[in-house]
Amino acid sequence: MIRPNGIQLSRDEKVLYVSDSNGTEVIAWDIQGDGLVRNRRPFGTLTGRSARDNGLGGVPTFADGMTIDNDGRLYVATGGGVEVLGAEGRHLGTIPVKCPPADCQNLAFSGPEKRTLYIAGAGSLYRVQMIARGFAGRAK
Repeated sequence: MIRPNGIQLSRDEKVLYVSDSNGTEVIAWDIQGDGLVRNRRPFGTLTGRSARDNGLGGVPTFADGMTIDNDGRLYVATGGGVEVLGAEGRHLGTIPVKCPPADCQNLAFSGPEKRTLYIAGAGSLYRVQMIARGFAGRAK
């Protein structure tokens, strides 16, 4: 990983997901009973790109914050918007959001039944009503 950034736990808290701001993959690790992580592997591929260049090399996805929904789908803030990866890592699509003057940086489910997705970037804040429901099993 060139620039690890966002982190998110799976619903059962047995897998740690990490985004790479200058890479195309979300990486997964298994969390052991002693808290150490093992079994690093690619989880899903991001397709969004930023128009910005931070000079670090790699692919400027600018992947940043992540959240998870009640069905285990992973939502990743990137230069292309909010990318959605299925529970097995397959790219399901992108919610096309721009967060000028930069890229989307973080996101969270909230509201009644956790069906509102808030998306933040440098100077921008959006609210998207969702059919999906944010994970309700753990307080943030």
